[in-house]
Amino acid sequence: MKKTTRPKFNLWDQALKAAKVDNVEKLYQKVHDEIRKNPDPQYKKKTEKKPTQFTDKRKTLIKTAKGTYRKERRLTREERQQRVVAKIQKAAGGK
Repeated sequence: MKKTTRPKFNLWDQALKAAKVDNVEKLYQKVHDEIRKNPDPQYKKKTEKKPTQFTDKRKTLIKTAKGTYRKERRLTREERQQRVVAKIQKAAGGK
């Protein structure tokens, strides 16, 4: 291969070396032969999901190992109504 195309195919080269073959056709042949030997799928072990830690009542602030972040939630009907009343009062010049 040319030096300009080497970085593009670096992962292919690594895969060929790991499988100890010299071209892609032989790699595919080797993979299919292994599948024919043992056709049962190899399942990954399921990892245990950690429970989400919320730091506020509405569950909008989530605490993780890296820090906290905010998750947007829908407003309830009462909160929307209160918001409308507050906007009307602000527009009318009240507090």
